[in-house]
Amino acid sequence: MRPRFPLPRPRQRALLLDNARSQGVQLVILDTPPTADQTGARAAKASDLVLVPTRPDLIDLDAVSASIETAGTTPAAVVLSAVPSGHPSGDEAAAALTGAGLPLCPVRVFRRQAWPNAFNEAKGVVEWEPRGKAAGEVVELWEWICGRLGMSVKQIEGETV
Repeated sequence: MRPRFPLPRPRQRALLLDNARSQGVQLVILDTPPTADQTGARAAKASDLVLVPTRPDLIDLDAVSASIETAGTTPAAVVLSAVPSGHPSGDEAAAALTGAGLPLCPVRVFRRQAWPNAFNEAKGVVEWEPRGKAAGEVVELWEWICGRLGMSVKQIEGETV
């Protein structure tokens, strides 16, 4: 079983981030609950980039604007995830998001069996099936994130906290 770490309180989080910076850590990933609240706003304020993953379903798309607003002045992008392969919902969601003026990541993560299979073995899809389509999408997303942050993929390999 993997260890679970509680989300630190704002003051503790600031100290953790300051400590990481002082040790030369180049990338910290903060994963917050999927709500547009103060926790998300504080995390966004400490971030260089905010990603808002969403499924291409109406109920999920309705919540995206609030999440993007929570990012404030931090650059943000919506990532379409669990997109059904060969179904128009991904294109329809992308059109709706861009039509609403919301920033959209060009990389889509599709609904694939590799996700639950990897989860069942406590692995990521890149570990579970390195040459699979799901792994390729994750690598493409990672490369896009690195590009947005002005970092090369090689620069941060093995140094992620």
